[in-house]
Amino acid sequence: MSPLSHSHTQAIHTDPVALQQDQDLEQLRHLLLGKDYEELLALKARLQDSTGRARFIAEILPAAVQLSSLDNDRLTQALLQNVEDALHASVRKNPRPLVDALFPVIGPAIRKSITETLAELLQTINQMVEHSLSARSLKWRFDAWRTGTSYAEIVLKNTLIYQVEQAFLIDRKSGLLLNHISSDTAITKDPDMVSAMLTAIQDFITDSFQVNDQENLQQMRFGDLTVLIELGPRALLAVAIRGNPPDDIRQVMAETLEQIHLIHSDALQSYDGDSESFIATTPQLERCLLSQAEVKGVRHTSPLTWLLLMTAFIFLGYWLYGLYDTKVKWNTALDRLYQEPGLAITNTEERQGRYIVRGLRDELARDPAQVVGAKIAEQLNIEWKFQPYIALAPKFTRLRAEQILQPPDSTQMVIEGNRLILTGEAPQQWINEARQRALLIPGIQNTDTRGLHAAEQHELVFYEKKRYLESTILLFEYGQSSLTGQQAERIPELVSIIEQLKDTAAAMEELLNIIIIGHSDSHGSVQSHNEISMARAEYVKQALIENGLPSSLFSTVAMGARQPSTDSQGDGGEILDRRVTFQVQLVNQADSVEPIK
Repeated sequence: MSPLSHSHTQAIHTDPVALQQDQDLEQLRHLLLGKDYEELLALKARLQDSTGRARFIAEILPAAVQLSSLDNDRLTQALLQNVEDALHASVRKNPRPLVDALFPVIGPAIRKSITETLAELLQTINQMVEHSLSARSLKWRFDAWRTGTSYAEIVLKNTLIYQVEQAFLIDRKSGLLLNHISSDTAITKDPDMVSAMLTAIQDFITDSFQVNDQENLQQMRFGDLTVLIELGPRALLAVAIRGNPPDDIRQVMAETLEQIHLIHSDALQSYDGDSESFIATTPQLERCLLSQAEVKGVRHTSPLTWLLLMTAFIFLGYWLYGLYDTKVKWNTALDRLYQEPGLAITNTEERQGRYIVRGLRDELARDPAQVVGAKIAEQLNIEWKFQPYIALAPKFTRLRAEQILQPPDSTQMVIEGNRLILTGEAPQQWINEARQRALLIPGIQNTDTRGLHAAEQHELVFYEKKRYLESTILLFEYGQSSLTGQQAERIPELVSIIEQLKDTAAAMEELLNIIIIGHSDSHGSVQSHNEISMARAEYVKQALIENGLPSSLFSTVAMGARQPSTDSQGDGGEILDRRVTFQVQLVNQADSVEPIK
């Protein structure tokens, strides 16, 4: 049964006659219309079905829209108003979905644009002043080095006429901060605290000076910082400006505030303390972050500036050369100290313009000041802090052996490792003492005397008396050239020693010569030193002659103050410098006595 007769059939299904008539009528339709009738019935059913009709339109709508845009813009004009109304309704109802959809695109694009603009500006300024030379540019370079900021940023900061550093969007009724932005170079504190303070200042002025409620604080100035305030119906806009702002900044603020009220009117009206929805006002607020740089013509550096700079560079070069020269001298001094035998450097340091050297020093080693050079040591102002120690180098072992053993001229010493080898001739007593004393020499563990032969007995006597006489010292009072007291009483003893030396030398078939050496302290002139030292030597010579010794045995030498005693210390020890000493020599009859130099 067809859909056209379905309702009618339901109405008369209880009447058999009517039912039969209806069936006959349906058969008649099929006979008259055939397949066209069935297609009409199917089309009718499809149009009456809303779901099917919607599916049909969805199939052909894209192609229809595409064809319409190719032919003309009637469809666009027809839909324009409806789309705008739909967008306004959607924003008024809930602007968040639209903000979330646009934020990933608009936010990065704005930030990228600002970054590129600032980079180009900094690069341009940097190129303009990179090679400039003036007192101001040098000061800016010093500030950049001191603060760790790039030179271009310092130039930008010092050449700005004005810059809007911060912008605050504040709810007019509650005084709460809705949104805040700042420039990259601004130093920001707590924005909420700043907003509360601005509101408090506004309320204070309103209450204290009886102004109209519709009037508001428009400007505050602190040095080169200016705060401008623009009032709106539901919110106010405050900007912090560094420098001297132009008059048209007010126009920009007013337009920005009007645009915010227009776009976010519903959010401002229904504000309940949640400022998250006002993040979307950032693009509008960023319009207020204006700045203007100072543009100056090319300035030529004055000759005086060049002269000052050249002088500064000369002094700087001299100072750097001094540092370099000091460093070279210090390194040279260290190399010499490290290579010097008998010195062991343990630590070096520089303190308050002077150098300190610590280490160990053998008493037989050279003076460190002599090692590095007296002039260099004085220039470097070196302070020596050495502790004594015994160096076991062969050089120092030999020197100690000579000091301890005091070998005669006929004896030779050779050191091989820790072994001392003695060869030649020496008195037997000296040989016996040498075997015992050699054990006291650091670095010597055994002594070889197989190549050492004992001399005759008279030679032994001569050696003993010679050593005694040469160790004898006669002391004089200050300014005196004669002996007194106990010193004068020693003359007879010396006469006996000299007689024994004379007899022994005769047995050895040698001539004896005794040199009497006079010394003085350092007081007075060189001439006075020589005169008094010669007078002392002559006095001792005359005293020995008066006691029976022949004058041919003696010769005198004036040493003056050239050989101070190593035991004298300060003024109290200078008495040891006022002395007479002896030197014993054996010469052949054909030889002459050489004076001491």
